[in-house]
Amino acid sequence: MSTLADGLANIPEEYPITEFGNPVRMAWGVILIAFATFCILCVASTLWLQYFFFQSSVQMNTLLQVGSGTIGVQAGSSAEQTASDARSLATGTLIRTDRTNTLSQATITFRDPNYDNQLVASVTLMGDTSTRLRQAWQPRFEWTSGYYNIEFEGLNGEMNVIIAEGLQHDIEVSVRESDTEIRILEPGRYQLTGQLGQVMVTNWEGEVLIIGPEDVSARLIPPSHRGVFRTIQDEIVVEPASVNLLTNSTLDVFEPEDYETDNPALPDILRGWDCSTNYEFVNRLPLGDYQNATAPDGLRDSFRLLREGATNNVGTGCRQDFSEPGIDVTGYANVTLRARVYVDSQAISGCGEQASECPLMMRVRFAVPERDANGDIIEGEYEERIWIHGVYAMLDPLSPWPLICNTCRRDHVRVYQDVWYIYESDNLLNVFQPGEEPTHIREVEFYASGHDYDVYVSEISLLASGPIVSNPS
Repeated sequence: MSTLADGLANIPEEYPITEFGNPVRMAWGVILIAFATFCILCVASTLWLQYFFFQSSVQMNTLLQVGSGTIGVQAGSSAEQTASDARSLATGTLIRTDRTNTLSQATITFRDPNYDNQLVASVTLMGDTSTRLRQAWQPRFEWTSGYYNIEFEGLNGEMNVIIAEGLQHDIEVSVRESDTEIRILEPGRYQLTGQLGQVMVTNWEGEVLIIGPEDVSARLIPPSHRGVFRTIQDEIVVEPASVNLLTNSTLDVFEPEDYETDNPALPDILRGWDCSTNYEFVNRLPLGDYQNATAPDGLRDSFRLLREGATNNVGTGCRQDFSEPGIDVTGYANVTLRARVYVDSQAISGCGEQASECPLMMRVRFAVPERDANGDIIEGEYEERIWIHGVYAMLDPLSPWPLICNTCRRDHVRVYQDVWYIYESDNLLNVFQPGEEPTHIREVEFYASGHDYDVYVSEISLLASGPIVSNPS
């Protein structure tokens, strides 16, 4: 049987030319166009499949959790909604913590479902802070090239960012404000603030850039430094960050070479800290326990304080003390205590009958110079002053127990259960009466107290900064 081409070639020459032209040429044209279309489709399909499997991105798993108080959530142009429970977060959503409650807090977690929902990043918005999530992309498949890309815009307030270690792809987290951008490039811990005419980032650990307008050179901010850009200036200023007065504030566990990690009777060794299961009360059974562990949400390694099956009070915790008279703080204008805490459970309401049994208690012991009858300082003689504060999650609304202890200066902080919370104290140098300002810090403690408790702590920092020097306008 002859082919179509053979048949067309055998058409007699006297075959009449129609108004559409020579049918032979028309047939060949159709064949060539069809072949070209086929080739184009093959190339396009190949390129599309190459892009789909090896270069394309999809939305990350994004979860918004409220750490304390209430927050506002506005998706697109819809009306703002008040939220206190966890929810998925779509790109384009505006998040705002409470303007009047400085303890209000919200955490956004980004996870990669291709790797067992591995944590990629955690972003915490502090009180009176707002920002919009513009995008959160990840490579589509495990083998797909590309990087994690998270972008916020319009930061007004304070944002704390943790980028997880051991990620399967590179990462870039951007916070844009007008013609300025803060770009995070490596795993680590960062603190960002934005307000009218100014952006600032503190690099506690990692790699971050500040990119200003076209006429301003971008600056890489080294670890333990902060970068500041103000619109009234034409440069990005890099300066040392606040000084952390504590050793091992991220609570890393030390394991000697001969340490028997498979022996559960051996406690984890917390570098720089002295830990005990007999806090506040001695030999009350059952004793608590402390260990290196990951919180139930799988967010990060932390230090766990645990006690189960108890009907009496005893504490479990750690202290870091300093040689007499202590750490000299007279050269600082501001000293604050910072903690990251996750309350998994507690047995008693609030902080107990005397408000002294929070699932996380924090205590700082100060040295204040003694004075004689004339009010003059007695050289080398000191009195002790104590600052103490706590964090709790569970509260019985019918409980008559107080929420401030006898030696506390303000109510303890209530947080939501099963959510990480960043605690920040007031300036500890300003909590005492005039004339009783401390000159030294002798000891810092954190401990869980109560009957049964299960709490995770991933940071205890004592941050000190010098006098604030105003910039010329």
